[in-house]
Amino acid sequence: MRGTLRIFVVLVVLIAVSLSVWIANYVFWFGSDAPQIDYHTEIREMQAAASGALPDDLRAHGVLLELGGIFDELGEDGLVEPYNLDFSKKLDGQSPETKAVVESWVLVCEDRGVFEKMDELGELPCYVTRWDTTRLFGTDYLAGSSSLRASIRASGYRGRLGLYEGDAQIALEEIERQIKIARLLLSQPVAINRLMGHAVLAESIRLCRDSLHEGVSETELGVLAELFDSVELFPIGLVIEGERLIAQNAVAGIFQNNRAIKVVSRGAQWFRIDSEFDRMQRWSEQPVFERARSPFVDAKDDWRYVPADILLPAMSAMVRSHDQITTDLNGIRLEIAIERYRQAVGSLPVTLDDLLPDYMDEIPGDIFADREPALRYRVLDVPDDKGRDYHLYSVGYDGTDNGGAEPEKKAHEALSPEYEGTDFMLHRFE
Repeated sequence: MRGTLRIFVVLVVLIAVSLSVWIANYVFWFGSDAPQIDYHTEIREMQAAASGALPDDLRAHGVLLELGGIFDELGEDGLVEPYNLDFSKKLDGQSPETKAVVESWVLVCEDRGVFEKMDELGELPCYVTRWDTTRLFGTDYLAGSSSLRASIRASGYRGRLGLYEGDAQIALEEIERQIKIARLLLSQPVAINRLMGHAVLAESIRLCRDSLHEGVSETELGVLAELFDSVELFPIGLVIEGERLIAQNAVAGIFQNNRAIKVVSRGAQWFRIDSEFDRMQRWSEQPVFERARSPFVDAKDDWRYVPADILLPAMSAMVRSHDQITTDLNGIRLEIAIERYRQAVGSLPVTLDDLLPDYMDEIPGDIFADREPALRYRVLDVPDDKGRDYHLYSVGYDGTDNGGAEPEKKAHEALSPEYEGTDFMLHRFE
């Protein structure tokens, strides 16, 4: 009996010790510390790598800050951008009052040197910023982004004013200005810079479509083709790696004590971030058709990893933006080629293959398609209700050719799961 009791006591003690160890391991972190890496230098090197510039070349960031200073001065002088105007979408039927307001704002931007600063920015080889934990969470991290957005809108206003007055050359000047800035940002490993690059490129595409709709010469079409052919969309995996470094930099700099409760342990948070970014990278590398059907799912909530999870970006939104701008860029390249063919031959091409090799080296594919990878193109017997004489579109999220059926409100809604049964129209008049 006593032997049995001793065995029972030993078992109870072993279970108690094991449970205590498990609880301690759950609450406290006894693993490796966060690796001590020069995060700041690595991020700058990634920013500069695409152009071969030096990682200490901070000129572009300086110009952006100067641009912000111009808009700050405008605000102090009571000169504020006119908002809620539909001028960016409609070229005809503007009221004289609306046209006057837009013209006035464009002149203000010209007089204060906004467009000169944009040109200076567009001529620089890369966009590099200083990185440290303090700046990451300070205003310097986002400095200049709002002024750049305001500058791009002013550029769009100026281009559309040119089209309004029948001067397509002004619109082409603005498209070139925008594309130069877009190229600067599209090589970036930082999500906010890359998203800004997407936005700038999207504005240049919209302005180009308006120009094609209004009519441009054969020479101008050649210029547009060269401009958009010069745009390179760097892999989204570069952004994932850049954001990984930024998040790990924040953890390594903020959580100093590795023996603290696990929820604030530097090592635990660092490895949580590393694991999640590995998962993001694997997901992003899937073909778009497959990825659209297996959306990225956030990690299961765990109170121990709250700091790390706060630092994880909305990468699925970043990837969707990349997919959309990739498709839109392919679309505008085709639209320009189609118009060049129309002017040379006097009719629309019967198929996209008719554009080869004189107007395109190859026909871009539809990244959302599975079995039929080409973008859809159909010549219409009569123009549709938007005045289009052909349809050019991607099959969109559902991977199915729905005959060019569009979402009721916005074209890009066809790339989301809520709008199955619709296609992403590329040749569109808004």
